[in-house]
Parts: sequence; C-alpha cells; structure tokens
Amino acid sequence: MDGKRLPEGWIWAKLEECVDILDHLRVPVNSEERKKRQGEVPYYGATGQIGWIDDYLFDEELLLLGEDGAPFFDKTKNIAYIISGKSWVNNHAHVLRAISELTSNSFLCHYLNSFDYHGYVTGTTRLKLNQSSMRKIPVSLPPLPEQRILVARVESLLERVKKAKEELDKLSEIIKKFRQSVLKQAMSGRLTADWREKHPDVEPASELLKRIQEERLRRYEKEVERAKAKGRKKPRKPRNLDVKPLDASDLSELPESWVWANLGHVLELIQYGTSVKADASPNDGVPVLRMGNIQEGVIDYQDLKYISPEKEDLEKYRLKPGDILINRTNSPELVGKSAIFDNNGFFVFASYLIRLRIVDNMNPYYINFFLNSSIARNHIAKVKHQVAGQANINSRDISQMPLSIPPLEEQKEIVRRIEKLFKFADEVEKQVREAQKQVEKISQSILAKTFKGELTADFREAVRNWKNLDVEERRKYLIALPEGEREEVLYSDEFPIEPASVLLERIKAERERQKKERKTRKGRKKQTTLF
Repeated sequence: MDGKRLPEGWIWAKLEECVDILDHLRVPVNSEERKKRQGEVPYYGATGQIGWIDDYLFDEELLLLGEDGAPFFDKTKNIAYIISGKSWVNNHAHVLRAISELTSNSFLCHYLNSFDYHGYVTGTTRLKLNQSSMRKIPVSLPPLPEQRILVARVESLLERVKKAKEELDKLSEIIKKFRQSVLKQAMSGRLTADWREKHPDVEPASELLKRIQEERLRRYEKEVERAKAKGRKKPRKPRNLDVKPLDASDLSELPESWVWANLGHVLELIQYGTSVKADASPNDGVPVLRMGNIQEGVIDYQDLKYISPEKEDLEKYRLKPGDILINRTNSPELVGKSAIFDNNGFFVFASYLIRLRIVDNMNPYYINFFLNSSIARNHIAKVKHQVAGQANINSRDISQMPLSIPPLEEQKEIVRRIEKLFKFADEVEKQVREAQKQVEKISQSILAKTFKGELTADFREAVRNWKNLDVEERRKYLIALPEGEREEVLYSDEFPIEPASVLLERIKAERERQKKERKTRKGRKKQTTLF
C-alpha cells in the first residue's frame, strides 16, 4: 500500500478499515445559535473544543481528525485528538471510532499526528482533508498486543517531553521576570548604588531639570523677540514651559541625587502619527512603522508597509534616531508598549503610535527603559481608557506619567548596565528557544521511530524468544495483554500474538457478513410492504 517495508507481523491497512466513520452524525451549529443554547456539553471543531452547548450527539470515547482548517503541515501541532463523554461535533472534524478488536483510538491518534498529509489534503489558504482522501490514509498496523506496548511507551516518552517543555516555558517566564526586576532595580536607584558612592559630586537631577527649563525659556524668549522684530503675532507659549513640580508624596523614595517629575518635564515633542493609508509599494513609498513593529523595547523592521509621499507632507512625521514610539491603542496588555527608533533611514509612524522626542539633556534610552518598567506599566493600567475592546491612552496620559530621574551621568551608567544584563538574558533566551525547538523535534522523532517499529523491536524479539525468558523479563511485556490473560501467559512457553493481517481479514469478513445480513433484512422488509 505504501511501499515501505514494515516489521514482522505488521501490515498496511487503509484508515477506513480500522475505524467506524461517524461523520453522518455531525451537526454544525453557528456561534449565534450556540449563544442561545449555552450548556455544559463540550462543542468540538477541527482542532479542539470551541465552545459549549445544551445537548449532545455522542457519549463515548471518539477520535476526531481535522477535516478543514487544521494545521496539517505543522508538525508541532496536533491534527487528531481524543474526546470522551457527552459531546457535540461540528462538520470541521471527522468523527472516528477505532475498531477495538483491531486497534485503539490512542494508537490511531498518535499515528495520525505523525502522518505526512501531503497529497491527501487540498486547498491553499484553508487546507481540507475530505472524507474520500481520509478513508485512503495508509496505516502501518502492528498486532494488537504490540500496539498496546507501543502506546504505553510513546505516551510515557511524550509525557517526559511535555514536562521538559513546561520547564523550558518556566525558564522563559523567569527571563521575563528577570528583565522586569532589572528595570525595577534600575528605576529605583538600587542598580547603581555602588556607582553613586564612587561619584558623589555629579550634578543632581534637580539641577538638570532646572537647566532644561531655563533652556526652554531662553528659546521661547528668542522666538518672541524674532516675532516682534518681524511684526508678527507673539508665539503661543509651549505647554511644557510652565510644568508644575510633581507631588511625590505617594511615590517611593529615591536616592538623594534623584528626583520625581512628570514625563512631560523632559519631552521636547509629543505627536500622533499619520492616518494616511499605507498602500504604496516599497519602490515608490516611505516605510511606516505600525503597532506590530513595536516589540519589547525595540523596533522590528520586518513586515513593513509603505505610504506614498504624494498623499501627505510626510516630513513632519519623519523619525529621528532617539525618538521613542509608544502604542496608544492596543489590547490592554500591549497598550503603552514602547520602542526606540535607531535607524538613519526615512521612516514615518502611523496614527496608533505616539512619538516622544526627549530633550537634549536627557538620555532617551533611559526613558525608553523606564517606559517598559513596572512603574510605567502601573501608571498606564490606571489611566487607560477602554473603547470597543481596545485600551487607549492619549498624550495627556503619557505627559503626566511619573518619572524617576537620576543625574545625566548616572542615566548613562544605568543604560549601560541594563543593556549588559539584557544581553545576558537574550543569550539565555536564545538557548531556551533552541532547546524548545529541539524538544519539538524529539516529539516528532519519537513518533517517527514508533511507526517504523523501532520502539518495540525488543518486544518482537521477546515474543520470538518467550520460551527462554525468565519470569521477571516476561513481566515487562505483560502490559500487551488484557489483564485476565497475563498470569497464564507469564508461565506459558508461548506469547499469544495474532498477526495484524489475520486479524484484519477476520474483521473484514465479519463486516461483510453484517453487510449481507442488513441487505437481507432490508429485502424482506420490502417484500412484506408489497403484500
């Protein structure tokens, strides 16, 4: 059937020969109808449970195999899964029941999750495994006792792989917490406590803020003089010129040389992005950064869209190195996420982002790290507005954010230390990701070996050599038999095993007999109806 050589006692069988197909009993119910029929019965689709309903179609253990919308070519995801108890299944999953005298739902589930569906599914964007193709899927079928051994071993191995995945996932979470801990220590001054002891004479942050305000005032006064000399109207006073001191009574204590201030104290510019539709090509457009490009503190320059410069004067949205972009609209956990622009190219930014340009006497990288710290996240959580399922913040929310400001030289040292620690975290994270990939490969390797017979080669050898095995060696393989047969076989000279080919032929013959009986009963019923 498949052409590949199988171990002794194994055969190739079509999937339709191994299962009862119950697709005709499926009933799809749309989401609106399900809302009216909420209940306690699981409602299943192509890849798992997708809701609940008030009635059931099945009440047994069954094997579901995706019909359409399943990730057929993604070996890290399951195509088949087992359900039990009361259930309702829609028409996006084939409903199968293993013929228990021949195989099991568990065996077939593992097999179908390792199967290569190329040549069996159709479609491009939404793949479909129709029933005709599903029936023809070749199954490498061992004798039933060997299947039991195989399932027990593969599930034990996969459970160990699952635990390894869970431990690696924990490591990923620990790395995230490590980064947040670093930021928290940095923004409170604890990360650089030793540095301050060695540099007691740096200019305090209070003087830094004073100089920032004095410089702003000088610039504004020059603008007023120029306007007066040219007979123009007096320019409007910038909003950040008269910033009020921050009430820090409810905020944590900072080192003596630090100061609390609103973020607006150190902003040169705060600006919303362009709302022009990005429908140009890379050849004739300007790249626009969007929400998806803002990652954990850095900008991802992949998946760029482009805006035609003819539609709007894009120069006013042109980004400069050191500009900070912040999500103003997103899901609650992502709104307020920021990244620093570090590119010399011509880039603009979209309307769902806000550009922050920091004054010259502040380190923008320090501000960006601050915006990704728990202090900033807590402020955003308090001030965000919910609109149509999306969280929003505005320029006022951002400007009023409390900011812990160290001396300028200490800001540079904080950035250096954070980057060093984050580089270490990145290296560990990279190793974790590689380990996760390897773990995924292990799962597929286990399944590949399983259905080539490599996982149970010792069992076949034991069956052949049963007479010469001692009792303790035999006990390892008794799981292959029903519990009631084990004690007798333990002291027997032979292990009772029927080749899968013999078993399949007997099942086929029984099915054919039942089919003839149904036809006979149907014919008799028609005759009775005639007279």
